[in-house]
Amino acid sequence: EKIFRSIDIIMKKKINYEFRTTIHKSLLSEIDIIEISKSIAGANAFYIQKFVFSENVPDKMLRLKLDYTDEEIERILTKVKRNVPNSFVR
Repeated sequence: EKIFRSIDIIMKKKINYEFRTTIHKSLLSEIDIIEISKSIAGANAFYIQKFVFSENVPDKMLRLKLDYTDEEIERILTKVKRNVPNSFVR
């Protein structure tokens, strides 16, 4: 897929880069997030960003849907770090 080609190009360049993924429980499962980390294994850095609702978000129902707790995010981060040691929550 094109995304994997783009990841490969970025990771092979001798530039400073980071990957970021904004997460919400109704959009990405824990398994999805871990699979993303596997696809960028060995990356310089990976940031998991907690979804923040704003009025510009098309799906207004996301405000009402259950999201990841801080504890769940920390548990996921521990698993993600197995693939990308420089992983953080932003």
